[in-house]
Amino acid sequence: MEALPILIFIVGPPLATFLVSVIYFRAAEHYSPGTRLLVSLHGVALTCWFIVAICMNVLGFTGAKFQFVFYAALFIPSALALYSIFRFEGGAIHLLQIVNLVCALAMMILAPLIVGGL
Repeated sequence: MEALPILIFIVGPPLATFLVSVIYFRAAEHYSPGTRLLVSLHGVALTCWFIVAICMNVLGFTGAKFQFVFYAALFIPSALALYSIFRFEGGAIHLLQIVNLVCALAMMILAPLIVGGL
């Protein structure tokens, strides 16, 4: 039970960003399949970004040299979120990007610890 808050802090942000993508995907039913996928992929990309951090640690790819590449990879979910904001028609749903931003910041705090081998 002692590890439960830590587990929630580690699993919570990626799960939340994934759920934001699911909400966008379900709300974008009137778009073509390709556009629907692109406007909803930002949260999945953030989740994958974080899972890669855990995999890098497990596989032994740790250290400062990997942190730069890891942060540079944040460009992909950021670009997808911007695309979603400009392409997806629906004002209130974009408030979910605040959830993505908060979760991304939390994952950015955890990622150097995981990728850095701490």
